[in-house]
Amino acid sequence: MALVLIAAWGVTGAVVMGDRTRIYQSAAAELTGAIPVLRMHARRSLDAAHAILVAIDEALQVGGQDFDLHRLSDLAIRMQSSDDDPIGIAIIDSSERLIRIEGAGGNVFVGDREYMTGIRNAPPGTLYMGEPLSSRTSGRNVIPMVMKARKNASGVEVVLAAIPVASFEEAYRDLLISAPSAIGLLRNDGLVLHLTPDPKERVGKVLPGFDLDTLRRQYQPVTVFDQDRIADLGLRIKASYAPVDPYPVVVAAALRAGALETVWHDQAMPKLAGMSIATLLIVLLTAWLFVLMARRDAALKRVTEALIEVDAANRAKRDFMARMSHELRTPLNAILGFSELISGAVVGPISKTYQDYGRDINRSGAHLLDMINQVLDITRIEAGNLNPKPEAVDIDAISAEVAAILRPLAEDRRVTLRFELGGDAKKLKVDPMMLRQMLLNLLSNAVKFSPAGEAVTVQSMAEQDAILLRVSDHGPGIAQDKLQHLFEPFGSGQSMLAQQAAGIGLGLPIAKKLVEMHGGRLTIATSRQSGTVVTLVFPPECRIAA
Repeated sequence: MALVLIAAWGVTGAVVMGDRTRIYQSAAAELTGAIPVLRMHARRSLDAAHAILVAIDEALQVGGQDFDLHRLSDLAIRMQSSDDDPIGIAIIDSSERLIRIEGAGGNVFVGDREYMTGIRNAPPGTLYMGEPLSSRTSGRNVIPMVMKARKNASGVEVVLAAIPVASFEEAYRDLLISAPSAIGLLRNDGLVLHLTPDPKERVGKVLPGFDLDTLRRQYQPVTVFDQDRIADLGLRIKASYAPVDPYPVVVAAALRAGALETVWHDQAMPKLAGMSIATLLIVLLTAWLFVLMARRDAALKRVTEALIEVDAANRAKRDFMARMSHELRTPLNAILGFSELISGAVVGPISKTYQDYGRDINRSGAHLLDMINQVLDITRIEAGNLNPKPEAVDIDAISAEVAAILRPLAEDRRVTLRFELGGDAKKLKVDPMMLRQMLLNLLSNAVKFSPAGEAVTVQSMAEQDAILLRVSDHGPGIAQDKLQHLFEPFGSGQSMLAQQAAGIGLGLPIAKKLVEMHGGRLTIATSRQSGTVVTLVFPPECRIAA
């Protein structure tokens, strides 16, 4: 009997200690998987800002003394047309006054800003990451990246890119789940550029005791290490870091070891309590002990295997999203920007043939970027990473934006865009970006399928307290046997659409999912004779009285 009890307690102790090992291994795996994702996201954001700064510096070189600086805003907007939260761009003249090139804004003295101290005496082409600040116009939190401009006729000394902090918060939130954690973006000198979460308000301050050279000598990047204390945090942690070359920035993540111990204790206590009860009943349950242990081992094995599969799937998904964003979208944005320079002969006169080549490159790049964005949109929607942020929206304004975006496509296909917006159905309480995406997807499909000389009509109307947005075309219609698969991403219906029009046919599934997020629905009526009518039906709670 004593041997049985000793064996039972020995097995329980081994299981409990095994749980502890598994918890720490899982935490280390999370850190190891998170750091490359953090670095990829940071580099994508910094690369995008750097590419815009370089393009603006190039444009300034060819501009004369009377060069309209506000023309640079078109270049900045086109180079980040796919970004939900675009980077703010401004220029600073020799009197250290900031001039905004995107929208209204007078001259503002910025000589007192920290980034001006860091860049003031630097040679042309030098980049500097300033301390985080709140924009004086928009009020949003940004990280300034400034570049010393080359000498130009416009008198511009510095070009500034205001990188929104919100993009880092969205990417870093809930990335580590094993225990309370901190994920940050640091300048090489230890200045905290971003920290999630930040209960002690360390953003904008230098982390005491941080020394990147010492850290490099002690620990290799993208490895997990233990520290009894890091800087002044006073906590025993598991941490990892990685430089974001070629920028003077480091990404870092840490998990509190004490919290991991708490998780382990919470899992261990039921086992120990159960073993204590089992000790009192061991005389009666000895015959069942080995059976229960066998069942328990089998269950633990299945759970462990399931957790490994889930963890592998999550890592693969994070890696896919990070690689798609960095490897495809960032280079394409640069291609679009520089092809725009070529097609518009911004950097100097070139032949019409090469301008046509530039337009062809720009058109093909925009087409590829649209397909990539559709794949990323449907992935984020199905993963539940998109949540509507409703606000009062003027349908006229959104329609005008969509019409401006699609005007080149419509003119190329000789299709007329017609808007008939009812007076009692001109406002909605919806997410404006999602509404723009819905109309853009539906109108883009309608224009592509419409014969030359025809018109695509957008109507808004009120019906039983609901608001209807209807897009009609006079195209060839959709076969009835394809309708049931039309809203399946990559289904046979979508393959048919993709074959008949440029694209990958994800516009309708995305529009349907976005309107359903608002509690609405999408309906479609089609025939070979009269074309196709797609209707977005928004519920009464989305309606705003005129």
